[in-house]
Amino acid sequence: MHGGSFKGHVGGVKNLADIFRSLANDRQSGTLTITEKRLTKKIYFEQGSITLLSSTRRLRIGELLVATGKITDDDLELAIKLQKQSRNRLGEILVEEGFCDEEDIKRIVRYQVEGEIYDCFLWQEAEYEFQPGVKPDELQGGNPQILRLDINTNALVMEALHRLEEWRTTIRPLVPTTKEVYMQTGRNAEGMGLPEKLIEVFPDINGQYSVLQLAEMAQLSDFEICKHFATLVKMGILRPLSVEELFKSSGEAYALNDFAKAVTLYSRLEEIYPQDLKILVPLADSLRQLGQTVEAMPVYETAQAIMQAEGDEESLKRCWTTMLSMDPNRQDVFQALQAIEAKNLAAQQQRRRVIPWIVIGVIIISLVGVNVFLYKESQRKKLEDQENSEKLETRLIEYKQLLKNENWSGAHAAGLSLIKEFSKYEKTKAVTLPVTIETEPPGFAVFLNDKFIGETSLITSMVIGQYIPSAGPVKISLKHGGKDGQSVVYTLKSSENKDAIERGFDPSEFNSLNLLVSGKNRWSQLAEARFNGEISYLPGRKRYVISSREGRVYTMDSSGELSKSKVTVGEYGDILSGITVFENQVYIGLTLGGVKRIDVSETPLPDEESYPADAPVHGAPIVTKTHVVFASFDGYIYIYKRGGKLVKKIECAGYLPHKGALLEEKNVALFAGDDGYLRSIDIEKAKEVFRVDLGRRPVKSPIVCGDNVAVLLQGGVAAITSSSQVSKPVFIRSRGQAPFDLSGDENAIFMASHGQLDAYDVRTQKPLWKKSFRSQPKNFSHVALVKDRVLFSSGESVVYGLDRFEGRLVWRGDLGKSSWISSPFSVFNDHALVVLRGRAVGKLVPYYDK
Repeated sequence: MHGGSFKGHVGGVKNLADIFRSLANDRQSGTLTITEKRLTKKIYFEQGSITLLSSTRRLRIGELLVATGKITDDDLELAIKLQKQSRNRLGEILVEEGFCDEEDIKRIVRYQVEGEIYDCFLWQEAEYEFQPGVKPDELQGGNPQILRLDINTNALVMEALHRLEEWRTTIRPLVPTTKEVYMQTGRNAEGMGLPEKLIEVFPDINGQYSVLQLAEMAQLSDFEICKHFATLVKMGILRPLSVEELFKSSGEAYALNDFAKAVTLYSRLEEIYPQDLKILVPLADSLRQLGQTVEAMPVYETAQAIMQAEGDEESLKRCWTTMLSMDPNRQDVFQALQAIEAKNLAAQQQRRRVIPWIVIGVIIISLVGVNVFLYKESQRKKLEDQENSEKLETRLIEYKQLLKNENWSGAHAAGLSLIKEFSKYEKTKAVTLPVTIETEPPGFAVFLNDKFIGETSLITSMVIGQYIPSAGPVKISLKHGGKDGQSVVYTLKSSENKDAIERGFDPSEFNSLNLLVSGKNRWSQLAEARFNGEISYLPGRKRYVISSREGRVYTMDSSGELSKSKVTVGEYGDILSGITVFENQVYIGLTLGGVKRIDVSETPLPDEESYPADAPVHGAPIVTKTHVVFASFDGYIYIYKRGGKLVKKIECAGYLPHKGALLEEKNVALFAGDDGYLRSIDIEKAKEVFRVDLGRRPVKSPIVCGDNVAVLLQGGVAAITSSSQVSKPVFIRSRGQAPFDLSGDENAIFMASHGQLDAYDVRTQKPLWKKSFRSQPKNFSHVALVKDRVLFSSGESVVYGLDRFEGRLVWRGDLGKSSWISSPFSVFNDHALVVLRGRAVGKLVPYYDK
């Protein structure tokens, strides 16, 4: 090893210890690079001693100094501002300003560097390379300002081996990997002697973050947090997500565009099933959507190797096309795509030569055997008809008995099966399917194809009717106030009656139908791919506008009919942002980066405006009379003049996955970042006004509530006075599980969690009222304000309307048992729109007709 470069595979940790000892004993100088999958660490040795470490994980020197009481939060915030102005190292600024001394910095850096190196010894699979005489980029040019260390390598190895033994015998059986995802069991963790930072992030142990991510949030090394987690698992306070839970949660996160969470969960599944394309493909796509193309590429490469082995050429072509879009210089991928096209072309030519001879052979065989075949087929059909007739008679007797016993659900299933299985027999035309009809509120006269069949009871709210699915459109009419009352018509199949309300599903799919008496409950038109989510409105054209995952933007009229013309702004599968409408113009964020003004009007605009960015934009842009402001996924806030001129690009420490909020009176934009800060940006002056530490990561966009701002966090809501530049946020903790959605106005905020709704006074942060629901959530909770109604849903088809001031349940709507709500509520004056199953649009009017 002495004197030259070397590289290889770490087959065991003893091997890594031998490498460190050899470099120390031979007094080597150079850089040792250690890589495991997407993590890389470079360690610089000088005369056998460790002098510097460079890691892909961010070193949190400032936070550690705050945690140890060496500096205050205000000291750190000022130092960070000075660092951005001078570009000097943070440690140098802290010393120069007198916040701490150089020994404090060295002690913290040494502690963190040692922890980073100890973690290398825990890696199970890694590659290493030593380059003698090579200095890291930080030391190139002999920068005298770099803080250099002098760590005794042999002493460090002894401590690392001691930790390794503890890892193998005590920790690893309980915490097998830093990619494991845990959640709390509900047992109390008090008195466990946990570090203060781990206690602060304890609410985030909720099945969304890996051990590695929580270590960064708590500012602990991998070994330290794994040691604490092992104790918590042993005491039954934490448990890992099961494989079934990982599959379910990762799929839901991917479907809802929560790519950061999807990467966390799929990465753990990748460790368990490293060759499963159902894991690799969404993992790679999620990394790509996050702008992490370097990390995504090796996952795509693994996936394409499996596709090649399975001979799946169509999937291969899609995979290679995506890889080329990320790296157009990949000649190997380009040539592979060309080879497939050449192979397919040759196969087509070969088929053209062979097909004529095959046709001749088939004709000869057919002529010889046709008479024998026809005879046997006629005999088979006679026997089949006889058997089916006997089976039909038996099934009809069973069906009639179910009707007699008023087993409506069983009779519906049996009758539907008869119609489908014996459609060609005359006797099945007499089969009718029962349907139960319920209204909210009850007390409506019900007509089936204009025939009165009963009234929904004030007690049962239900009547029984019968219909034949093959007999044409089925019309259900509800009349309030008896048979002569005002009528609302529902058509359950396509109809030429333009005044009918299309329910959007076939009547054969249900036997229990719940109807909203407002008659404005659902649209049936579908896009060619999943809708992206929130819906906007074009007042000048009186049309709604929404994007879909086929890279297109649709408009819809008030009846839900989709526009025949669709504006294309991306490719199939692209996740476009929410839409902002300003002065009847549409602005949308793109997967490829930046924001674009698009033309959806009948009279085309003279030109299209573009606002470029280097990473995807998933939050709807903020548009004012003079500016367009938005956040990109790589952690930058862009301020453009209307028309396309870049004013300023503001860098943030964490990435910005959510859209911003606008304080219109102050012309200030608010953005909540993954680093746990809420930033206030003066749009006109193009500078940051103030920054508030939220204490943990936000999970949704901030909302403006009068003079206050509310941000949804894991476990509760942070409320901030928007005019304050100094005061810390008030944290309002929710009951039970962490909330998923938040809504509010200048008087109150409403927190929606699984099966419950909390209302708080936005000025005093005191509870107003609470409401619990028995419904079992299918996905996530949603909440919105429509005038004086608070709409609430836990993702299932049922939506509740509560009195905004008292929390009384005053309205209930059901969008159909086969539906579930897959988007936040989009509020428009007296109604709200939601996306159902990702494909249909539902309309909710939370007021009963009088």
